[in-house]
Amino acid sequence: MIELILTNTLDSFPILEKLKNSLKETKRHLLFVPDRFSLSYQKAVLEHLGIKGSFDIEVTSFVRLADKMLENDKKVLDKQSEVMLLRKVIEENKKQLLCFGRATASVSFAEDMYAAISQIRNSNIPVNRMAESVDGLPTRVANKTKDIVRIYRSYVEYLQNGYTDGTSKLQALTDRISAGELNDCNIYISDFMSFSGVEYECLKAIMLNCMNTRICLVDSERENKHVFPSDVKKRLLSIIDEIGLSAKISYCREQLEDDAKVINEQLYGYSPKEETVSSGYTVVYSCKDIAEEVKNVARLINMHVRRDGARYKDMAIVCCDFPAYVPYIKSVFGAFGIPFYADVKQPLSQQAVTKLLAGAIRCALSGFESADVIELSKQILLLLDYDDVCVFENYCLKYGIEYTRFLSPFTIGEENDRKIAEGIRAKLAKLVAPFVDLKGKVSDYTAKIREIFKTVDADNLVNALSQKQSEEGYDELSSITVQSLQKILILLDRCDAMLGGEEMNFDEFYKIFSTAIDSVEMSNIPLYLDCVFIGESSQSRYENIDYMFVLGANAGKFPLEHVDNGIVAEREYVAWSRMGIDVQPDCRRRNAQERLNVLMLLTRAKKKLYISYPSASVSGAELLPSDTVKHICDLLHITSSPTPQPLSTWGVEEYAQYVSARGNVLEELLDMNRAFR
Repeated sequence: MIELILTNTLDSFPILEKLKNSLKETKRHLLFVPDRFSLSYQKAVLEHLGIKGSFDIEVTSFVRLADKMLENDKKVLDKQSEVMLLRKVIEENKKQLLCFGRATASVSFAEDMYAAISQIRNSNIPVNRMAESVDGLPTRVANKTKDIVRIYRSYVEYLQNGYTDGTSKLQALTDRISAGELNDCNIYISDFMSFSGVEYECLKAIMLNCMNTRICLVDSERENKHVFPSDVKKRLLSIIDEIGLSAKISYCREQLEDDAKVINEQLYGYSPKEETVSSGYTVVYSCKDIAEEVKNVARLINMHVRRDGARYKDMAIVCCDFPAYVPYIKSVFGAFGIPFYADVKQPLSQQAVTKLLAGAIRCALSGFESADVIELSKQILLLLDYDDVCVFENYCLKYGIEYTRFLSPFTIGEENDRKIAEGIRAKLAKLVAPFVDLKGKVSDYTAKIREIFKTVDADNLVNALSQKQSEEGYDELSSITVQSLQKILILLDRCDAMLGGEEMNFDEFYKIFSTAIDSVEMSNIPLYLDCVFIGESSQSRYENIDYMFVLGANAGKFPLEHVDNGIVAEREYVAWSRMGIDVQPDCRRRNAQERLNVLMLLTRAKKKLYISYPSASVSGAELLPSDTVKHICDLLHITSSPTPQPLSTWGVEEYAQYVSARGNVLEELLDMNRAFR
C-alpha cells in the first residue's frame, strides 16, 4: 500500500500516529526524515509511542541508510573524501580550464565545485548530457560549462575505479532496495520539502519493493497554496502511476487557532485578506539595534519563567543572522543568567592542533621564512612561555634570521636572549624537520603527520587545553577542542584509503589535505537539559515550543534570500534549462523553499510568537523590516512596537522586571541615569 498523507504543518503527529497504528503489520519499520532532523525525530518517536527504546523502529535518512548498507565497502567516500578527490582532479586539470584557471587557487574553490557537481549529479544529469549541450549555449556559459564538464568527467573516471560518492551511494541504496533488502519493511517518510533526482529513484524502488509506504507532505488549498510544494505531490503521483500502482490520499491537518491559523492559511497569499483581529498571540518589536533587541528577548524570557512558570526548554529562538547575533546572545544571556544552547559550527581549520600542524608544514614548504617560523612559535600547544616567545621574535627581527639560518644554532647577540631564542629555535626545528624536503607517496606524508603528533604528545596536549578552557568557563570551546585531533586522524585515515598509494609532491598533498580540513565543521555539545534552544529557520526543527522568538527579521534575512554568486549562477541555470538540462535546486527554488520554511516555523509556538528586527546594523547602517513582517502586520492588523524603555513613573516592581537579572544591574542603572539627565 502507498499512502500520501497531506498536512498543513511540519508536525510529527501525522506520521508518528500512522507508525503507532501500523506496528503490528511487520517487525521492521523505517522512518525517513532529513538528516538534520534525525535526532529530534528519534526523541519524538519514543515520546509518542511511550517507550524507552525499540529494536523494530529505526529513524534514518537516505544517506544514513546508504552508509549503513555499504559500511563494509572501504571505498565509500564521505564529503571530506569527495572534496579531497575533487581537489586532486582540479590540480590535474587546472591548466586546461578556460574560465576557472585562476580561481582554482582559492581555498574554497574545491568545495564550491563539489557543491556544483553534486547538484548536477543529484539531478540525474550524466556528464555526456552536459557535454552535448555546450554547442547550443552562449559563449561565456559554454566555456564555463566546458570547465565543469572537464572536472566532472575526470571525477567520474575516478569513481569508476571503484569509489562510491554521495550520489553513487544513493544509487547503490536503490539497487539494494530493488534486490529485496527492505521487502519486510514498512516505510514512513516525513518533513521533506523536496527530493533530488536520485532520491525520487530511491522512492520508486521503495514503493515497488517494500510492504507499505506512507509519505507525509505539507500541502494546502488556501490562498497561499503556491508556497507549498505541489510539484513534489505531482511528481510522486506521477511515479506511482508510472509503476502501475495506486495511492491512498488521506488528510491530517493540524487544527490551528487565531493568529497561527491566519498566518498558516494566508501569509504570502495573493487573494484579498479576510478581516481578522490579532488574538495577542503575535507581537512585533522594532528595536534600535541588535544589542537592544537581544536584551528585550532576555527580559521576556525571564518574565515568562518567573511570572508564568515556563521552563527554558519551552522556548526557542530563531536567529535570522546567526553569525551577527551569537556574540550578543552569549554576552547578554550570560549577564541575565539564561542557559542556552546554540549550535555554533566551529571550523576544524581554526583549532589549536590544526594550526600547529599547518604552521609546521608552512615552515617546511616556505624554507623557514621568518614570518612563518615566528607564527609557529606562538602556537598555544607548544606551551612556550609568552615572554620567551617575545624574546625569540625580537631576536629574529633584530638579526634578520631567515631561511637556512634557522637550521643552525644561534651564535650572535647578548647571551641571555641568545640562549632563550636558541631554545625555541631548536624546538621548532625538531618539529618541522620531518617535513623538510619530504617526497614519496601520500601514505608517507600521512605517516609523518601521525609521527609529529606522537612526538609532541598531541593527545595529552589537546586534552589539557580542553580541560583548561573548561576550568576558565569556556565549556563550549572545550567541547570543540577535545574533538579536533580525532577529526584530523579520521581525515588522515580517509586520505590513506583513497590516495595512499599515489605518488605526488608534498605541496600538492598539503593542498588536497588542507581542502578536506577546510570542509570540516564541528558542533558543540549542549551543556544543560533545561535551556533555551537557538537555531536557524531552515536548519532546525521546532516542536513542543510554547514561546518562539524570531530575531533579525530584516529584509533579505527573513526569509533568507539566496543570490547565485557561486560557480553556477542564474545565467547558467537558465541557459541549461533551455537545452533541457534541469539542475535543481536553482536560486528561485531555494528562495521558494525558504519562504515555506518561514511559513512552517511561524505556527510552532503554542502560546506566544515574538518577532523583532533592529533598525540599524552593527556598523550603524540602516536596516528595514522584511516584507514578511509587513505582511504579518497587515494580516493581523497589528503594528510593530518599540522596545519598552524605563519611565520615571515606574515603581520598584517595574524596575526589577526591566533589569531582570543581578548581572545586568550596573549596566541598566548607568543607562537609566544617562536617559533621565
